[in-house]
Amino acid sequence: MKKLLVVIFVLFSFSLAIENKNKVEREKSGIGYQILQYQKDFGFGLNYTTPKFYNDSLALRIKSSLIYNENVQNSETVWSQYSNLSLGLVGNAGNVENNVRTYWETGLLVVFPATDISDKKSVFGIYSLFGFEFYGYPDFSYFAEIGGVAINCVAEKSVNKPIYSNGLSISSGLRFYF
Repeated sequence: MKKLLVVIFVLFSFSLAIENKNKVEREKSGIGYQILQYQKDFGFGLNYTTPKFYNDSLALRIKSSLIYNENVQNSETVWSQYSNLSLGLVGNAGNVENNVRTYWETGLLVVFPATDISDKKSVFGIYSLFGFEFYGYPDFSYFAEIGGVAINCVAEKSVNKPIYSNGLSISSGLRFYF
């Protein structure tokens, strides 16, 4: 009997989440945390999403991340911390189920290089991605994204002057709506 009550409670909670998902997306802002990888660089960051506009189909998202680049300096492998800031347009690509949403995002990106790998103060580029958002509760979701970054970041102070923060981007995280 106890197990049956738990199952009924879980199913009831999940059905409320599905019913309220569309309302959450349209009427609320979202704040999230993500872990990410740009090319070979690992990082983590925060994001903010506006309520939807233009027929409930578009939103703006601003993201800020701290990223770590592994590079060689003076015959030693070191980690150099740099940051980025992006502003993008997010659009609905459709719903897979009532509790799974697909979306696209594209926008501008600025990287603030670490002083030990570059003399540049900032480098501008563009990004684009495709994502899935999984809703478990009315004000909470998990997301996974994959995309690409086009930016000319070069670690000119490192051995062989490698490019970084360019190419494949992958991120995953949690988003809360308020």
